[in-house]
Amino acid sequence: MILLLLKEDANMNQMEPLSLNICLSGGGLVNVEGLTHTKTLPFLSIAQSQTGSYEISINDGPLCATGEGGCFIAPADVKQTIVHHLPAGGEPMKIRWMFLSITDSKLASIDQYLSFPLIVSPEAAANIGKLIDEFEKVADFASLGANVSKHRIGFSLFEELLKLSGNAEVNLPPELHAVFDYMEQKIRTTVSNRELACLTGLSESRFCHYFKEKTGQSPNRYFLQKKLKAAGSLLTTSRDSIAEISAVLGFYDQFHFSRLFKAQYGISPLKYRKYFGNQVL
Repeated sequence: MILLLLKEDANMNQMEPLSLNICLSGGGLVNVEGLTHTKTLPFLSIAQSQTGSYEISINDGPLCATGEGGCFIAPADVKQTIVHHLPAGGEPMKIRWMFLSITDSKLASIDQYLSFPLIVSPEAAANIGKLIDEFEKVADFASLGANVSKHRIGFSLFEELLKLSGNAEVNLPPELHAVFDYMEQKIRTTVSNRELACLTGLSESRFCHYFKEKTGQSPNRYFLQKKLKAAGSLLTTSRDSIAEISAVLGFYDQFHFSRLFKAQYGISPLKYRKYFGNQVL
């Protein structure tokens, strides 16, 4: 299913098509006060504490608290440090979560439209909780009607997040647009910092400094994450072997690719495919 997102342009209104690729949910109980998880996830994640509360830090930043009944939203491909706090009475913390993968026409993530970490108050989180509950009712069904419902709920969640985040799209400098487009074109090969710098008219050292200043990552790290993201998409949507995916995306070999993939997501490509391959919508 495709959703068209209206974007304001200096000359005209443009409709940006969005595709919902993966939407899955879960929940459970936590019995240990202060239980801390550190992870990197390949999807935008939404987590709500139905009882108890969360604290979350992104990329070793300050901890932000949700309060009981609140939730947090974190982007894909960043380090999350999540602390679980039991209710005051000491009973188990009840949690539920949802993962979303929505991309635009260039396969860029919807994360660019949101501010992070997005902490949602218990009052505002009520609507998110209702949508997660609604998704749970159709999650195990694969009929056309169930898939339509899953897409509707996924886009409704995105709409809710846009409202809460203020629809604050990150506007990167125009001189980097050519760099990002070039990375997309070269996703199956390799690129050098010198090549990228030439697109901006900056020296190589100045370009690397400028790129990290604007994106928070070095060009090499940013490009590697794009490759691993593309690999994740191929793992879940194609029948290509891991060796074939490694080769088509320009990794040195299958073992090099598998090591980098596991370092990023904490799970091997094979396990990733087994777990998430059945969740593609």
